[in-house]
Amino acid sequence: MFDKQKAPEKRAAEIVEALEREIEEYNEGEGGMPLRKWQQRAREEIAAAIRETQLVASLRETMRVDRMGKIVMRVAFMLLSAAFSFLAFWMGVVYIGQAYGFGWGAACAGSAAALAVMFVIVGLSFDIE
Repeated sequence: MFDKQKAPEKRAAEIVEALEREIEEYNEGEGGMPLRKWQQRAREEIAAAIRETQLVASLRETMRVDRMGKIVMRVAFMLLSAAFSFLAFWMGVVYIGQAYGFGWGAACAGSAAALAVMFVIVGLSFDIE
């Protein structure tokens, strides 16, 4: 139904050719096709071409919005990665390290690093294309 990129001039030429064929092949006496019938067919062809163009433009816009959504998700996961790893690191190392000792502080720092890696991996796993 849809060609990849059909030039407007080419589509217009196709419509004109189709209408010319209808006029030439019309067999209602020797007078040819009545003007009203020709105008009706022209309106139908032009409306169909406009609908097709609008549908293609709508599909392209939907694809752009979908792509933007994926980029936003990737950025959100990257920001979450940075924020949570920063908070977990400092809470783990400073607060828990002071309250429970160096071992627990180091364990929290390790979990902060793992959390950062996990968020980065999830963020990168969203396919943009």
